[in-house]
Amino acid sequence: MARKQNTFRPGVEGLEDRALLAAYIDYWGDLIVTGTIFNDSVSVDSYTTPWGTNYIQVTQNGASQYFLASSVWGGDVEFYGGDGHDYFSNNVGSLRAVAYGGDGNDTLIGDANTDYLHGGAGNDSLNGWTGHDTLQGSTGDDTLSGHAGHDQLFGDAGRDSLVGADGNDSLHGGDGNDLLAGGAGNDRLGAYWSGAYWIDDAGNDWLQGDAGFDTLAGGYGHDSLSGGAHDDLLWVDAGDDLLYGDDGHDQLIGGTGDDDLVGGFGNDQMWGEAGSDRLWG
Repeated sequence: MARKQNTFRPGVEGLEDRALLAAYIDYWGDLIVTGTIFNDSVSVDSYTTPWGTNYIQVTQNGASQYFLASSVWGGDVEFYGGDGHDYFSNNVGSLRAVAYGGDGNDTLIGDANTDYLHGGAGNDSLNGWTGHDTLQGSTGDDTLSGHAGHDQLFGDAGRDSLVGADGNDSLHGGDGNDLLAGGAGNDRLGAYWSGAYWIDDAGNDWLQGDAGFDTLAGGYGHDSLSGGAHDDLLWVDAGDDLLYGDDGHDQLIGGTGDDDLVGGFGNDQMWGEAGSDRLWG
């Protein structure tokens, strides 16, 4: 009696009514995945055959395509979303994710490498996970989470929520009323480097330090800054602001506007600057 054998054949699965995958390896050895004008769901995973051959599996809208892991020698997986609400997840730690959500409310997730995630227009959710990541929100009300690693988060326009988590992070909310939380590590919140000094944009922002030696820059708008543990530097520009040093030996600088400066525990230094300010040691 002949015994039927199951054979693994890398390639495109039976598609039925599904769209053909738009994934390929470019000249530089990077894996390129292109979305459609519809809502796309893309995940990139590792797959090892029973006889030990390693593949990169790209699953897009329910259909899978396989590439020899050694053929992705460039080290990047790039995703280019279309106009829909897209989901992209890179689950291969050896590959760096470079993902552009495009228009729509997108979810982009990196892994253990140094990822670059750009949400594009829409209300996007970006998650860097481990690695030293750069997350760019663009227009819309975005949620950016750096997780572990020394991350750079840019909210841009809109009401954004930026969370650095572990690592020495730099968080810049941009225009709009933003929430910035540094998490553990020595963080810079609410600012970006202009080449000479730190600048923040307009908006009524909430900046939260945590453990580490943090720098919080409120900029324009009515901002609330809380340094958290350790020795922090808090400063604002225009607007009626609240600065709270919390634990540690902190420096609080009010700027223009009627500001409230609260040192908290520790030996703090406070400067009200212009305006009718109130200072509590």
